[in-house]
Amino acid sequence: MFQWSLRSFVHLPPNITRQVFILFVALAVLCDEWLVPHLGGLQRSFRMSDDLAGVTLMAFGGAVSV
Repeated sequence: MFQWSLRSFVHLPPNITRQVFILFVALAVLCDEWLVPHLGGLQRSFRMSDDLAGVTLMAFGGAVSV
């Protein structure tokens, strides 16, 4: 039975490692370009302070199941 470890991830073929890196970059771009502006819109719509919006909306974003 195969057990995952950091050492096994480092030795993956280069094309798999490259694809995982591209997926993380794409996720970062998606969050920066789409998620953050929409959360700012929700903050303005509900007239939340910056602190309340940070706590509430980030907790919601982290708990949402995809």
